[in-house]
Amino acid sequence: MKYSGKSLLYPCVLFMLAAALLPHNLYAQPNFVYTNNSEFQNTVSGFSAGPDGTLTPVPGSPFVTGGNSSGGGLFAANRIGVAIVGQFLFAANMVSRDVSVFTIDANTGALTLVPGSPFSIDPNHLFNPIDSMSVAATPDGNFLIVGSDTNSSITVFRIEPDGSLATVLNSPFHAFLPADGIKVTPNGKFLAVAELDVVEMFSIGSDGSLTSLGITSGSNHGLPAGVDVNCSSSLLYAGEAAFLPTIVDGYHIGPNGTLTPLAGSPFMPGVGLNSNVVLLSPDDKTLFVSNQFSSSVTAFHVAQDGSLSLVPGSPFLLRTPVLPVGMATSQDGKFLYLATDFPAMISVLQVGSDGALTEVAGSPFPTGSSSPFGLFLSLTAFPPKRCSQPTPVDIEIKPPAQAPATINPDSSGKIPVAILSTSTFDALAQVDPASLTFGHSGDEASLAMCSPSGQDVNNDGLADLVCQFNTEQTGLVAGDGIAVLKGKTVTGKAIQGSEAIRTVPQ
Repeated sequence: MKYSGKSLLYPCVLFMLAAALLPHNLYAQPNFVYTNNSEFQNTVSGFSAGPDGTLTPVPGSPFVTGGNSSGGGLFAANRIGVAIVGQFLFAANMVSRDVSVFTIDANTGALTLVPGSPFSIDPNHLFNPIDSMSVAATPDGNFLIVGSDTNSSITVFRIEPDGSLATVLNSPFHAFLPADGIKVTPNGKFLAVAELDVVEMFSIGSDGSLTSLGITSGSNHGLPAGVDVNCSSSLLYAGEAAFLPTIVDGYHIGPNGTLTPLAGSPFMPGVGLNSNVVLLSPDDKTLFVSNQFSSSVTAFHVAQDGSLSLVPGSPFLLRTPVLPVGMATSQDGKFLYLATDFPAMISVLQVGSDGALTEVAGSPFPTGSSSPFGLFLSLTAFPPKRCSQPTPVDIEIKPPAQAPATINPDSSGKIPVAILSTSTFDALAQVDPASLTFGHSGDEASLAMCSPSGQDVNNDGLADLVCQFNTEQTGLVAGDGIAVLKGKTVTGKAIQGSEAIRTVPQ
């Protein structure tokens, strides 16, 4: 049968017209939720998340991990996680001391066990019922880090293209104290480990090796158990494990990975009870805290300086008295998923534009776990939170001074900083001056003014943007060796630059 060009055109036009009229979410990335059921013959349950937040089991669920597990360990250990690169899911098996790896079908949510799974982290270890394991993948998908409270060890695996795991040289690495919750900073530079008395920071080498950068004690009220870090890798929050109302420690993360307590930390709003699991929303504007012993979730507004204030209505009570533990959000931030133990179910809450939480119809949803015991403590969502990293820009501090620039942190003056243009980046035209922050972490609102006319500070024939920052508001202190500038372009793209400095007393 022959078709003219015109007759072929009509179906194409009708198809494009129909596509334009169809609901946008028909083509949206499907969302899935996965649970580590922590059963002795361990399984992972998968659910498809509907546009209204309802959960439907993925065909073939639950999926057998091939390892043995239990509900041992503390609430904040993240026993399951995903990697965007390669679309892998990782599930810890606490009894057999190994990690199972699955590939995720991004269309159906079905899981396929990677050949060789599970991969052992400590084959000679005798199981302890209070042991726990946490997993976290680096943003580039190159490494999987497994924290364990056994011998205070942290194992690092290289993730091969097929998802199989190979232990990196000199792994495992040792922490100061047993590890509970862990988090890789979104810039991939550091690993934060809550160790039930301190938070320990590690630098992550290009080969996956870990180097301890030191420990920072929590408050005197409890013990750091769960941690999360914002997308700019400048703020860290730790939930305290204590039989007390919500306690959250907040820290600035310096360019070298050191932690400095935020003003007002610890944040103790007097609500909730035993609140040691924390989670930032995808836009980093809300911090959620699950309250294990009051069947509720506390939500905080996160200010630009990192300080926390309660979302009106907090804490938000769950419909069924349960023990809310691990949390994840949908990638768009519209829904919060909670692992709720006793019984093993998933509570789903809709997140309002103001951070307020409303439990969706049908919640909580059963996981299908066969165990009557308290085992269901962790879940994850796919696709996960995606942090876009800021575009690096070159800066010069106090031009044309020879680097490193000398700064007196106690001065009441101003610090000139130039954002340098390149052949592909016009700082004067592309940077939004009002968005600029500068100082110890780069989040300090210290901007005084920017010159509307450019200045070629490095003599390359291109006009650079020169701005002044109030020294007293930069948060710089004696001993700082780097100052950081952050901001956005006029189109909203994040930028960041840093340069070495030398601090001197007045």
